[in-house]
Amino acid sequence: MTINATRDAHIGRGGLWPYGLVTPGRRDDDASKLRLTVRDGLLLLAGCLGMYGAQVGVQWGMRSDIRDLKTSFDNYQQRQDGTNGELQRQINEWRGETKLNRENNATTDKAVAELKGILLGAGIKGVPK
Repeated sequence: MTINATRDAHIGRGGLWPYGLVTPGRRDDDASKLRLTVRDGLLLLAGCLGMYGAQVGVQWGMRSDIRDLKTSFDNYQQRQDGTNGELQRQINEWRGETKLNRENNATTDKAVAELKGILLGAGIKGVPK
């Protein structure tokens, strides 16, 4: 290759490219030739342990949040049960009062009828029938 051919090959590459010819080199990426050093193995092990620790930490936090949520639900359920119990007590009390008022009204109606009978029997006029 001549000097002019080398110079012409660089035209249009821009200012960041080196001034030598760019030729594809030999590729040494055969997996059978890769070697792991002790340092690489320790770094790989440390990375795996770090990811495992992060996962355990996240799960621990989630368990804590779930326990807090369960405690909150339990407290809400206790308050709701208390409210429901109070409402049921009030309903039962109202039913009892209604029954008592019905009995009192029947007794009062009976007493009024007796008084009307007595007054009519005595000949007092002006008693509504």
